Amino acid sequence: MLSISPRRLTKFLSFVVLGLLGASLVSQFFTAIYGCETGFICSLAKFVNVDREKNLPSLYSTLTLVLCALLLAMIALQKRAEGDRDRHHWTGLAGIFLFLGMDEALSFHEKIDKLIKGVVNTTGIFHYAWLLPALAGVVIVLGFYQPFWQRLPQQSRRLVLAALATFLSGAVGMEMLAGLYVSYAQQWNRLLWAMMTLIEEGLEMAGVLILIYALLSYMANYAQEVRIRVGDRPALALDAAPASPYTNSR
Repeated sequence: MLSISPRRLTKFLSFVVLGLLGASLVSQFFTAIYGCETGFICSLAKFVNVDREKNLPSLYSTLTLVLCALLLAMIALQKRAEGDRDRHHWTGLAGIFLFLGMDEALSFHEKIDKLIKGVVNTTGIFHYAWLLPALAGVVIVLGFYQPFWQRLPQQSRRLVLAALATFLSGAVGMEMLAGLYVSYAQQWNRLLWAMMTLIEEGLEMAGVLILIYALLSYMANYAQEVRIRVGDRPALALDAAPASPYTNSR
């Protein structure tokens, strides 16, 4: 049996996030002050820089988003087995977070950004044009999931709201501020930009971390043990307990 403690896992991942942000802070300040183009130190700085793609922070973000998708899929499977009314909502959320994980790894949003800018020139808060379809998607999903959110237990509602607000503050709010800076800054300040990107990525990581805790806590209370069977082998039990079980309102 593999036992998972929501608090311990969240605490561990919190230290990982702090380590990644700390390493990125040092690397960004180093390159901002001394400059960096080639060499081992420069390669190392790029490898831990949260403002770059396909490096260590990006890998962490991809894995945690996929973890959210897996947890959501596990809940969806259990709900489907019970014939729960929200089984399709959980499945939809699993798909959304799988897409977000793929986007983090493959940068779909940057390709969308180029496509939109090929049609219309955007500036200011929408300098990053991918925000336009992203915001539309957020509004649609929030509207569709409003009844589902209301049916969640109170603790889960609060945690999901905190996760959503934190994540969107970084992914959307800070991205809009970055767009304003890129559009209207008279002089480029590399240190200021480093801090802006650090805050943006930090908020996104924190939001995902809160959601992981929310999902594990929900699983611990809703179903203290989830079993996975592969072929004829005995089922692997994933135990998210201990916690007091409660009944989810339908």
